[in-house]
Amino acid sequence: MHLTNVAIQKQCDNYDEERGGKYLLDKLRLYILSRFGEEATEKAFFDIQELAIKTLIATSKVISNDKRCFELYGFDIMFDANLKPWLIEINGSPSMTANTSEDRALKNGLLDDTLTIINL
Repeated sequence: MHLTNVAIQKQCDNYDEERGGKYLLDKLRLYILSRFGEEATEKAFFDIQELAIKTLIATSKVISNDKRCFELYGFDIMFDANLKPWLIEINGSPSMTANTSEDRALKNGLLDDTLTIINL
């Protein structure tokens, strides 16, 4: 089992504080591709998109709809042995604290993309 929650991971004996325990999305895709092949990988990532879209549609009536602000959500997803994605939880305003250089690069990229999308 692989959990990206640092609060859980750092309790393990083999946790590497310098490297952390998160995959960048392109590295995760390559890992899954090497284990399951192209068709299964494409399906898994499509299924994640479907899961996120359906979740947002299902909750759209309770999500704030203010044109002067936005909310960042963090979707925690786990794959089962058959590469089916399962939604664990959704974090409103997820932590932007970085604990490794890769994590910092990931979160800086996220902030850059977010500011580009909102045209700031």
